[in-house]
Amino acid sequence: MIHYAIGIDASYAAVGWAVVKSTGQPEVLMSGALGFRKDQRAEEKLPVIVSQVAELFRQILAVLPDEPVQPAMTPAAFTVAIEQSWHGKNARVASQLAELRGALIVVAFEFCSMVKRVTPGEWQSAAGIPRRAKRATVKKQSQHIATLREGRTAGMSEDEADAINIAWYAAGKIRMGRKA
Repeated sequence: MIHYAIGIDASYAAVGWAVVKSTGQPEVLMSGALGFRKDQRAEEKLPVIVSQVAELFRQILAVLPDEPVQPAMTPAAFTVAIEQSWHGKNARVASQLAELRGALIVVAFEFCSMVKRVTPGEWQSAAGIPRRAKRATVKKQSQHIATLREGRTAGMSEDEADAINIAWYAAGKIRMGRKA
């Protein structure tokens, strides 16, 4: 049986996304990042981001092949895994990211029946990145691991790399029959 995991790494600067096919060994099918204007406030960006992510889901569904899927996953043949928001001690930024994440969860539920949250610690640990690694180390290792998984040599943003690793983690959990 086949299942797809769509990983989302959301922020107001960019939304990284990736689609991973889950059969045996996970396989990255496509990935990218949607970038947004820096000169706008979060309140102005939110409807733009929501609209573009909804269009992205439509495009992804249009190109996924019609293949038998896990019966438990119906009506949708995929799960959306969204990274849990976190941002240190800055309450305003944490609140804005939580609002964005909530809006994207609503969009995801329009297209599928399974939406999972993935903490940074979960996907980083599964990728072999040390728990207490510094941000620069996490960024470098995430991009290295994602390029190996996708087979690309360069040109990957941090947001796209994180989304690949989030989707890969979720696909492995789904494939093994456990919740992500």
